[in-house]
Amino acid sequence: MQVLAGLRYNDPAVFEILGGKQIMIESPIIDEIINEAVNEAVAKALQNGILHVLRRRFGDVPVDLENQLRSVQAQDQLTEFNAIAGSCSNLEEFRKALG
Repeated sequence: MQVLAGLRYNDPAVFEILGGKQIMIESPIIDEIINEAVNEAVAKALQNGILHVLRRRFGDVPVDLENQLRSVQAQDQLTEFNAIAGSCSNLEEFRKALG
């Protein structure tokens, strides 16, 4: 409710009537949205780092390989792929590890 009210009103009194900042902080929906955004940002940063390593080591990365990497969202997998990107012999070896 506060988010929608904020789109129309810029009066702090309106937010106090709706429960104030504490209600927003305790919102499970807001927590879920924030966690999802953070997870997506971390995954994208890890993917970008992996691609940077691969490009520095091997030159251009094929689009299909980049798309395959971008489909991975799990941070633990991306961390492992980062190590593989730094130690693999060539892009085909990385592609095989990526699955």
